Amino acid sequence: MYIVMNRSSRILLLLLAGMVLFASCRTGKKVKGGNEPIEDSTTVAAVDTVAAPAVPPPSFPKPIIGKDKQAMIANAMPYWERILQYSTFSGKAKMHYEDDGQKQDFIANFRMVKDSAIWVSVSALGGIVTVARALVRPDSIFVLNYLQKDAYVMSAAQAGELLPVQMDFSVLQNLIIGEALSRDGMVVDVADFGSAINLHVMDARTIQQINYSKADSALRTLQMIANTGNGSVAAYIQYGSYEEVKQRYFANKRAININNNGKLIYMDMSFSNVDFDEELSLPFRIPKSYTLNPPMR
Repeated sequence: MYIVMNRSSRILLLLLAGMVLFASCRTGKKVKGGNEPIEDSTTVAAVDTVAAPAVPPPSFPKPIIGKDKQAMIANAMPYWERILQYSTFSGKAKMHYEDDGQKQDFIANFRMVKDSAIWVSVSALGGIVTVARALVRPDSIFVLNYLQKDAYVMSAAQAGELLPVQMDFSVLQNLIIGEALSRDGMVVDVADFGSAINLHVMDARTIQQINYSKADSALRTLQMIANTGNGSVAAYIQYGSYEEVKQRYFANKRAININNNGKLIYMDMSFSNVDFDEELSLPFRIPKSYTLNPPMR
């Protein structure tokens, strides 16, 4: 049971911190405090952090865009500018995860307050056993390990140390909601494939190739390459089973393939019980009997 929980905790962090595999590296931070038990999830304070020196990863060269290409890009901008509007999100997802020959199935319940907090509860055995819970804020993560009765409080930078790159809250949020992973870049190229249109989006350290269906403007596939400072990470995501939820078009299914310097990771997500703009509670309490640990290694 310990081995199962250990993997569940790490998979939870891969789900939360780990969609960071798509993000560009940010300046690292380290925890300066934050070792007191948390009693009230609605008043959880961000972990106190201080900046630490970091070497920026290499940047991609800036593209040169001709006048003809600029016209094509201008015509395609409505696809890029179509962003899902919401204040809160909730949904339940069946998850399948594979890496290094290991496989695991679990259920994740998500609750999000846009740009503020992501709450996730992970259960196994078809939802019978709750194994972990996490509360993620833009600069901090709190994790409860129910089977081992311990907890972790860490900055975003410390969570990133478990993975090859630094955590990015907005990337995680966009992955869960089904949007383009990074909204920081600019559209630099367009390709028309008849029934679909492909946008080439770049920022200093990431390249995204995003395919939208012309029929409904829905995001269908996304490829991303990110310079991390420790090599590169490539990801390919497929989106499907769209449904309309409160005038919003939501992809209930995602298939995610990641190549992190040769390490292959696969994960699929199948959502149900999706809702938007409802009042949410984010219950998170570290019992006094739990052991508060340093960040996992």
